[in-house]
Amino acid sequence: MASMLVQAGFYREVENLLSRRECQGFLLAYEEVFSGLIEGYVGEFELDRAVLVYERMRGLGLVPYGVSYRALLRYLIEVDAAQLMYHVHEDMINVGIGGIVLDAIHGNKILSSVCRNFGVEEASVFLRDLEGCLNILHSNFNCEEISWDTYNDMLCEMCEEGEVDDAMALLSQMEALGYRPNSASYSCLIASLGDVGRTLEEDVIFQEMVISGGRPKIGLLNLMLRSCLMKGLLDLSDKVLRAIDEMGLERNRRTFEVLIEYYVSAGRLNVMHGNEISRIKAEDELPKTSCRRRAAEDELK
Repeated sequence: MASMLVQAGFYREVENLLSRRECQGFLLAYEEVFSGLIEGYVGEFELDRAVLVYERMRGLGLVPYGVSYRALLRYLIEVDAAQLMYHVHEDMINVGIGGIVLDAIHGNKILSSVCRNFGVEEASVFLRDLEGCLNILHSNFNCEEISWDTYNDMLCEMCEEGEVDDAMALLSQMEALGYRPNSASYSCLIASLGDVGRTLEEDVIFQEMVISGGRPKIGLLNLMLRSCLMKGLLDLSDKVLRAIDEMGLERNRRTFEVLIEYYVSAGRLNVMHGNEISRIKAEDELPKTSCRRRAAEDELK
């Protein structure tokens, strides 16, 4: 009877019926009904009711069906209910069905939310738990699809939003756990530090990028050059120019534009060679994109 009421959409009536049954001690075989209620409330976008039914079910020692876990988890992901999301996923792993009901897309979304709300260390625990879930070995789910690329995306997103301090904190947490950003993320962070005038930190992160094997593009070096010259850090700007040459990169139109901009403002245009100025006139205009985006796009070419 209860199952029929759930199928008909009489969810509150079913809850009342279950309450009476609970008082009589007859709820041990009602997993199907509880699971149906969870799915039903999720379908009606009544998250609070779905969570209450879930908590009540777990309190009775009953385990929802995998499809019910999946429905609830996806809804929690969509509304970014981080605490509940993580709690439900932990429960799924504890009951042994985490690898079955979770796919890579939703796994990455959980990873991103956990990182954003609880930090990289907690997110690392999440990944270890997921990798250790034995059910993954018996499914088509590839745990490697949930990767630290999520953090690279977050790092770039923070930089795009101007949250440089948060991005630096995220970088420190990642490095403490033995992970490093990719070249595009390093470029976003370096460009963002330059944007806010933190040129010395910009140079430090650039050195980290090079040491970790990153191959910066000329667009990033141009941004760094401009940042150094605007700060009047001539020794550092010379260091950038040497890096361009040592890495086998070719100075382009933008490189000379940056140099001319500085020399004109400093009243030292006479130090520029005539052939360099002629080269600037001969080349096409570059697209006008944001510094951070241009640096990241350069890394993807």
